[in-house]
Amino acid sequence: SDYRSDHLDLTNPASFRDLRKPIAIQNDKNREKYEMNYKLLEMDETSCLPGHMGPYHYSSHYSNTGIVLHLMVRLPPFTQEFVKFQDGNFDLADRSFHSLATSWDMVSNVSTSDVKELIPQLFYLPEMFQNEEGFALGKRQNGKDVDNVELPPWAPDARIFVKIHRQALESSHVKQELSHWIDLVFGFKQRGSAAIEAVNVFHPATYAHNLDKPQDDLERRARQTMIATYGQTPLQLFTSPHPLADMELNREKETSGTSQVYRTVTGLKWGNYVGSPAYPSPYVVWQQIQPFQVKSLVRLDSNQVIGLPANTLLIGSNLIKLPEPGFLGPVPPTSTLLSWGLGNSTLYCKTSRQGDETPLTLLPY
Repeated sequence: SDYRSDHLDLTNPASFRDLRKPIAIQNDKNREKYEMNYKLLEMDETSCLPGHMGPYHYSSHYSNTGIVLHLMVRLPPFTQEFVKFQDGNFDLADRSFHSLATSWDMVSNVSTSDVKELIPQLFYLPEMFQNEEGFALGKRQNGKDVDNVELPPWAPDARIFVKIHRQALESSHVKQELSHWIDLVFGFKQRGSAAIEAVNVFHPATYAHNLDKPQDDLERRARQTMIATYGQTPLQLFTSPHPLADMELNREKETSGTSQVYRTVTGLKWGNYVGSPAYPSPYVVWQQIQPFQVKSLVRLDSNQVIGLPANTLLIGSNLIKLPEPGFLGPVPPTSTLLSWGLGNSTLYCKTSRQGDETPLTLLPY
């Protein structure tokens, strides 16, 4: 939730949204407003008329086609679909996805109709923030053109932002709190009295179980059209509180004493890879000069590694129990090596280290 600071602290719970609350009531002062909306609809004199389905807190939804297109507008083919969705135009510049900080403020505090949740691409697709195609997305009222998405000060570019954003998603704090969000979206707080208490009731037409109620063809088509544009609440998967994460099992390895990952972010972790500063320096455990240039490495189920020359394919990867060396480790006894590109358009097969290569077939030019 911190998209404005120069420095982000992933060890501070205040840097995260409250996953125990819907996105629209992250600011407590908004709660009363939505609760009042529910009460007014509950007391509505038209509640007994046909077509009235019941009260709700929110007049919009957190997941629909428009939200995905709004966030992905810079990336074809979503661009074309967005223009089609907007009747042949881009959206108003000030209403476009132009700043992460502004978008967060709108959904969590300012707007009563913008309650959208995050989409998966925000955690793995940096291209969605960049206007690489040079689309003319309009000029805002402050005179600035809408181009690339404005990122937080702590993220110098889209690639770094996505890497930090994903680590935030995988942080200890989110692991500990995610069960509460599951309760809201998929669990027992999605429907019934628990949903009312959690201020988590959306328009009844967005709930799949309401579509099973008797309705004429006109009303059925109207609801289907509404779902296509307005959104649909997921099926309720759980009717009791989702189990909390066992933090002892998910406890992260201590990396104290290692160098800071990035200067503008506290709490980032180094990855699990050879040479990572979070682990001891790598060292050579075995070395041998090969009679060929190794072009690819194949990991076996036994965690052993075989090196292969160019134009060679290993078929089968059983455990290695042979004493003689070769290929950065002996060839598995029941594996087959296929090789080609020897200048005679022939595919060769070798079924053991000592065996001869057998020509299989002529390859077409």
